[in-house]
Amino acid sequence: MSDMPSHLHPDRMAVCFRSAGVAGLPEKLTSEPRFAARLAGVLHRHYDLAEIDERGGAQEDQALAGLSREELEGLSVRAGVILRAREFLQEIRGPVLAALAERFGADGLEDARRHVGLAVDRPKTMDLDALEATVKLEGEACLAAWIAALPLPLSRRVRLKWPNDHAVPVTQDVAILERGPLILRRLASNTGHNA
Repeated sequence: MSDMPSHLHPDRMAVCFRSAGVAGLPEKLTSEPRFAARLAGVLHRHYDLAEIDERGGAQEDQALAGLSREELEGLSVRAGVILRAREFLQEIRGPVLAALAERFGADGLEDARRHVGLAVDRPKTMDLDALEATVKLEGEACLAAWIAALPLPLSRRVRLKWPNDHAVPVTQDVAILERGPLILRRLASNTGHNA
């Protein structure tokens, strides 16, 4: 039990020491290498973490779990683009395509082309601002679906990247629960996020 979960949110560590009553204690302890094994043990017990077997979860899941929360959230926007790939690819007006490339990057448009088979049919959005907001929300839902699909030991570790359980993304969208994990795994395998 000596491995510390990667990219642990500081609030998660602080929860383990709430009864200690010393502000800043967790941050001070985590900066001391000699306490690493003990702190990892405290975390493992508090959050009921199991040791991760190298075979526990797909290779893409292991690689994605090693990313920071910010990296996962960035990847989730790309997942939202893929989810709406048909809407992106149906656009033929030059100025709108330029605006899409500006908002989502050339990589976003390439993701839409490359992974259109993973797109779902959704009502078309009314304007670019609505599309951008929808892509962000649906991408976050893809991230939620991926977290829900992980093996429990890996899911518990990934959830520690957010400050509390209420901040972890969730979704009830059936299409996204089905496609979201596939989209994130595909992005991981295509962008060099493999272990």
